[in-house]
Amino acid sequence: MKSLTYMVKTIARPRCLLRLLESLRNFYPDTSVVVADDGRPEDQEQSMKVCMEFDAEFVSYIFNSGAPACYNDMVKNFVKTEYVCLLDDDFVFTEQSRIEDLLVWVQAGVFDVMGGCVVARGSMANFIGNLRYTKTQVVFERMFAGMTDAQKGPLQADVIPNFWAAETDALKAVPWDGEQKVFRHLDWFMYAKYVCPGEYMRKAPALRVGYLNTVRIDHQHQQSGTYYEDLRHGAIPEYRQRFCKKWDVHEVIGD
Repeated sequence: MKSLTYMVKTIARPRCLLRLLESLRNFYPDTSVVVADDGRPEDQEQSMKVCMEFDAEFVSYIFNSGAPACYNDMVKNFVKTEYVCLLDDDFVFTEQSRIEDLLVWVQAGVFDVMGGCVVARGSMANFIGNLRYTKTQVVFERMFAGMTDAQKGPLQADVIPNFWAAETDALKAVPWDGEQKVFRHLDWFMYAKYVCPGEYMRKAPALRVGYLNTVRIDHQHQQSGTYYEDLRHGAIPEYRQRFCKKWDVHEVIGD
């Protein structure tokens, strides 16, 4: 797929990155891959070696730049294709990871962002649903507890897992908040639906988001045992508070 670039953000997990890129190249040996790393120099060096082994472009960032800032810069300066597929570094491709089945819906103009299913230990990640935004709350309403049967077609949703394809121009039009280092996933989908804080009554979303569970990728999470856990999980209260202040709400429900 010459029109697509895989975009990956990693930090302090070179073994996860190796596993991802090895599996990706088994199915897509020629597709462009860009990897951003904002870890410490010794970890970036390991990531760079992995990228060289699997013909992926490696981009070094200042320590703890955060995924949103890295995503924005990759989209602006390193993605040269019409479409992007976003991946976490602890994903593993399988025969069901048919990105072309996601891309066809974007190319047809039905959706701007089309996501697939993330499977962990045999169960589907339950991070698919819709958003409600009021003067006091952001509510994330999950659509189902899990779905084992294949869908007949895509679902429309406001929030999907971090495994999706989109037009590159759509990501330029709706960038991430570069300062929202944690709690960023829900935050970006808020922008995708509401454009900016205060747009409670917005009728049409900025981006049309879809989900198809017949396209699946394995999530093989690995505890890094390093500063990564502190940067991510330890900072959740701080960035949750930032999210609420920015969107001018008292609480987030269902996240």
